[in-house]
Amino acid sequence: MKTLHFNFKRLLVLFVLISVALLDIFRGSAYSQEQLTADQYLRALAGNLTHPNKRIKEEAVKELGRIHDAKAIPVLIDLLATGDSLSGEIVQSLKAISKKDFGENWLDWSEWARSLDIEPLAEYETFKKELLIKADPAFAAFSLEEKAKDFRLQDLFWSGEPKDAAPAINSPAMIEKRKVTFLKDEDVIYGIAEGDKAQAYPEKILDWHLIVNGTIGLKSFALITCPYSKTVNAYATERQSKVTTFGFSGLAYQNTFVMYDHQTGNLWNAARGQALTGKPGVAGEMLTPLNVTKMTWKAWKNRHPETFVLDINTGYSKDYEKTSPFFDREEELQTDPPSENNKPDLAKENFARNPLVYGIYLNGRAKAYPIKELQEKGIVNDALGGVNFVLLYTGEAEAVYAFLRDAHVFRHVGEFALKDQQNNFWEIQESELKSSSSDETLKRIPGQPALLTAWLAWFPESE
Repeated sequence: MKTLHFNFKRLLVLFVLISVALLDIFRGSAYSQEQLTADQYLRALAGNLTHPNKRIKEEAVKELGRIHDAKAIPVLIDLLATGDSLSGEIVQSLKAISKKDFGENWLDWSEWARSLDIEPLAEYETFKKELLIKADPAFAAFSLEEKAKDFRLQDLFWSGEPKDAAPAINSPAMIEKRKVTFLKDEDVIYGIAEGDKAQAYPEKILDWHLIVNGTIGLKSFALITCPYSKTVNAYATERQSKVTTFGFSGLAYQNTFVMYDHQTGNLWNAARGQALTGKPGVAGEMLTPLNVTKMTWKAWKNRHPETFVLDINTGYSKDYEKTSPFFDREEELQTDPPSENNKPDLAKENFARNPLVYGIYLNGRAKAYPIKELQEKGIVNDALGGVNFVLLYTGEAEAVYAFLRDAHVFRHVGEFALKDQQNNFWEIQESELKSSSSDETLKRIPGQPALLTAWLAWFPESE
């Protein structure tokens, strides 16, 4: 009876297979019979992974494990990443195909699959979009037709949160420093300076919104903080004389969240400012990075007495004194992150698995510096891609800066003061190092904090 029951289930799968195969033949498919059978069988099984009938879906999961085809690995990882109730069966099939065992940790499975560059099955894009839309119907608005050359669809996952779960702040209300009563000296802010203008964005507000679409002077920008990669970035957002604004898509890509732009619905890598999808000429486009400084409120207001601050009255009903659902600053120190309701929790899982680094990318070369080492050393004179630069950690302010240094070799003589090898004083400003003995200035270069695995996902050849 068991044999008959098994054969009956196989007949059901083959019936779907034959139906799909006949449809392809009717459309004029040019595949050989052998190739058609293998490809169509995989496609039929993958199609059943999104079937509303749990029994049909479960049999498809098990059958993919039995046929041992590596092309099935990406779809099984995708299903595991959605927190599917069949996670145990999915893992067993992945183990059968790969001879590896990463348990139910889909991040480890995806990183392993990325290292092998496994080719997905035919029409993987159709399956992927159907799976994502099932997680959140709002994902149907995102187009995957045109993609950046280096974009890997296998690395695009549901973050566990719906579209706009973190509502972006548009046209933020800014108030004068003297009106700020909701910040303590030790609170963290993200500072942006342009000329003689300075603005501070409290971390406890950004933790709830992740994106601010703002302006400073005549410059439009997006300030972005990512709970999955622990990055903080700012980008100029005027493109072809028009301002682009961004929102939270609910998707994740290579350990960072994915933004979408409000104007076209294209998807963007939040940590790199790269268009992942878009029309030809847009996909692959990189936004221009701006300097942003993570610093204590006490240090920022002392350095910038005329600073403006993002008003805590944002127009949203949020209790900014409570922990954000996206960032849990206290639980970041845990080493065994919990998983609630079988739902992906990228923020906690990423932080538990790797250290925080400060990344520099120059002339096609990348290097990561562990934050703990920077805290201990205070200053690093280094070179990358033929460019000399100095990396600084300011103790009490808890800020990191990177500047060009040409032939100079610097040492700290104060929290915001340096001396070079000729004992000349240099002042640390937001956009440059300024010599006190000449008109020489050294430009600040973009860098960013990030979790190590996220940095290595973006820059696999990083030092």
